[in-house]
Amino acid sequence: MELSRNFFTSLSDTTYGKPNDFYPLYDSLHIEAKSDAVDIEESDITVKNDTIAVRCYNNYTDATGTFKQDSITLFIAKDKESSWYIYDSKGLITMDEDQEWFGRAT
Repeated sequence: MELSRNFFTSLSDTTYGKPNDFYPLYDSLHIEAKSDAVDIEESDITVKNDTIAVRCYNNYTDATGTFKQDSITLFIAKDKESSWYIYDSKGLITMDEDQEWFGRAT
């Protein structure tokens, strides 16, 4: 849970590190995610074998000043040195309807 919180905090506060310190593939997503606060409940954490899935509710204000909350699942595992890292996510990237249509059509 701490790794997940630190990742979201790093999106707006570089004293916590860079997002790719916690999610090594973050830069390959080519996004600039935002976070003002993140809510994580113990009941939203699932452990299966050597991986952990953490459902987070990311709260932020978008470029137009509108409050948003996204449900994002982070998938966490240990690397070769037994350090935890985020290896995948669901919901971190959002697409508008035009982008989604184009993606399905091509």
